[in-house]
Amino acid sequence: MIGPGTLEELLAASPYNIVRLILPAITLDAHAAGAVAASRLGSWLASGVLGADASPALYVYEQNGPGFVQRGLIGLVGVDAPAAAGILPHEGVMPGPVTGRRELMMATRANLEPIFLVYNGGGGGGGGGAGGASGAGGHGDPAGPASALVDAVADQRPPLVATVTSDGVTHRLWRLADPAEHAAVAADLAGRTAVIADGHHRYAAYRQLRDLMRGSGQGDGPWDYGLAFLVDADAYPPRLGAIHRVIPRLDLADAARLAGEAFTVEELAGPAGEGLAGALERLAAGRGGTAFLLAGRAGFRLLTSPDP
Repeated sequence: MIGPGTLEELLAASPYNIVRLILPAITLDAHAAGAVAASRLGSWLASGVLGADASPALYVYEQNGPGFVQRGLIGLVGVDAPAAAGILPHEGVMPGPVTGRRELMMATRANLEPIFLVYNGGGGGGGGGAGGASGAGGHGDPAGPASALVDAVADQRPPLVATVTSDGVTHRLWRLADPAEHAAVAADLAGRTAVIADGHHRYAAYRQLRDLMRGSGQGDGPWDYGLAFLVDADAYPPRLGAIHRVIPRLDLADAARLAGEAFTVEELAGPAGEGLAGALERLAAGRGGTAFLLAGRAGFRLLTSPDP
């Protein structure tokens, strides 16, 4: 989520920052904002700030930061009902944001941001399980063709773009133009299932746009596809940062008792003063694995060592 303070920083950073397209004017309604973004995108294309590839391409994208590497493919995925498309959501969506995304795509005639998909890329064709090392699929299976190609490209070819962002993460991008490589990727991924890690509202907007265009008699077209970043979670498990949730009317003791069925539960110091700081330090100390901190009026409970 890009808050007001961050938005101002990004706007000041460059006259061509992407937020000028995806958040063209937060005070405008969806239709007016889309018109602003479309005009701006058109001027960037006309002046050469942005350019379209002359031929179809896929992209290998890598993020490399302190303690993690994430690699995957950027390309188009078919848009359909989740089960039919093999793209599975795990969150609900709100109508307002979906409408805003759809209006922006219709106005700009573009997908300005990829959704983030994770899938099991082992050679078995979608086997589950959390892997670890690069190039290894779930349950020790060898990497499938798409995952193997991603690693081969990143390890052996010079990138098209490389840059370091303010958070210390190095980003690299490679362009894949070989139709044979496109065919190998498509054949490998066609039988797999992906989970939406981020972009539920954008995927719902993809579907709405497709339905609107087909409903108006437009037939097949670019609206049958949406932009996605696909990561093999066997080779590159996604990093999940802290998520804070407030659950009214759930007693701390009840929460700890229920969590005890799957976690090791440790009672920590009280909620006042150094108690909170100490509890957060204990939580931070467990970053090597999954951990949660339960906080309530009666104190804190640290949850660690989840049962697999």
